Amino acid sequence: IDLKVFDTERKSTKINSILSENDLNENDVIIGPLYSEEAQLVARKVNKPVVFPVYSKKQSKFSSSKLIKTSPEKNVFREELTTYIKDNYTSGNLILVGDGKTTSNISNNVIKQYLESQDSISIVNVLTPQKGYIAKDRFLNILKPNTNNWVILTSDDNVLVADAINSLISLPEETNVRLFTYNKGRAFDKVANLKLAKINLTYVSDEYIDEASVFTQVFNKQYFDKNNVLPSYYATKGFDITYDVLIRLASGKNLKSTFKEGASYRIESKFDYSSKLFGATENKGLFIVQYNKDLSLTRLK
Repeated sequence: IDLKVFDTERKSTKINSILSENDLNENDVIIGPLYSEEAQLVARKVNKPVVFPVYSKKQSKFSSSKLIKTSPEKNVFREELTTYIKDNYTSGNLILVGDGKTTSNISNNVIKQYLESQDSISIVNVLTPQKGYIAKDRFLNILKPNTNNWVILTSDDNVLVADAINSLISLPEETNVRLFTYNKGRAFDKVANLKLAKINLTYVSDEYIDEASVFTQVFNKQYFDKNNVLPSYYATKGFDITYDVLIRLASGKNLKSTFKEGASYRIESKFDYSSKLFGATENKGLFIVQYNKDLSLTRLK
């Protein structure tokens, strides 16, 4: 591996000097820069694949076919969960819970319309706040005893998420509830894992680490031996992205042609790229993860 590393220093003058003083087309692939505008600039200046290794809200506007987005778009998270529910729901009760804001309302409408178009699903109920909150009685009016109640949270509002979970974990014993979300953000991080486990929170994630995996253990040991600390999220993600690209190049094939051969799994990441004739290549590799009663996590997909 012939590796060159450049620090753009977050200065437009620096990235321009790197481009003018080095022939980046001599490389098989370029990983970075870390800023979306700089990645787009590099893609305009070179004729090689440019791998964008982080998530940015601006990446949805990438238009260059040379750009490769390693982080899935946020709407793909919603699509992944909706597809999982469609494929695994058999009978019971489906409820969407939102915060009444525009983004949540749009998600509720999209999910409801898609699920109700399936032959196996007749109705999807929707709950939104009244006077700023959703009373527990309103859950009880919809949730059915002695059946599967699947609740999908479409909000990341701290108060609504906390209130909804507190209501769901205090239901009568005969009312079985399972909670789903495609947006497990900071609002869920503020909720005790015991509560999330009690309702088998099932969520979409762009990372899943199997601590018992030999690959994970070997990577962690090698990293610790070299750095005297266990790898952070970014260290592992950076390794996954780089290793995945190198393995694809080592096949001797054109990088983009390898994307047609299916998904790859690394230490904590899944890469399932979708190439477009025009526009950036997208990674749609996501996991469906469930909290178990013993606080362990299971990858369902």
